[in-house]
Amino acid sequence: MVTHWFATADDKLARLFSCNSVHAGRRHVDEHDSLENPWLGQHERGRPSALGRGPTRNAAQHFASVGHGSEEERRRFAHDVASWLRQVAADRKLGRICVFAAPRMLGELRNEIGPDGGIFSLHEAELTHLAPEELAEHPGVVEALV
Repeated sequence: MVTHWFATADDKLARLFSCNSVHAGRRHVDEHDSLENPWLGQHERGRPSALGRGPTRNAAQHFASVGHGSEEERRRFAHDVASWLRQVAADRKLGRICVFAAPRMLGELRNEIGPDGGIFSLHEAELTHLAPEELAEHPGVVEALV
């Protein structure tokens, strides 16, 4: 029996799964591990809040920086996810991991993993919220793991 490994990732969470064919073309998916983003909210900590202030010249600048903070948090988490998956692959002696990531996270993962992908194949899909039984039947997962 061949076990396929895949991961899902978005800005908040990365999850690792295995997929095995059972009988009559059906698949069984198990979740093995996950990694939560420890950087969420880190960029804005310690900054003064705009709450309670009226419209001021500084308010627009403060809110404009919020997007930059989430980009930095995503970049840091993508680095953590790539390192985590490399370590898991080495520890478990995995040959290949398909990674399904939300669009913005996918771009950051490509930057971290490199152009050739190595042992990773990257796919754009927002699947982190799905349960294992839903992933077993998801057309994108089925196609990528064949």
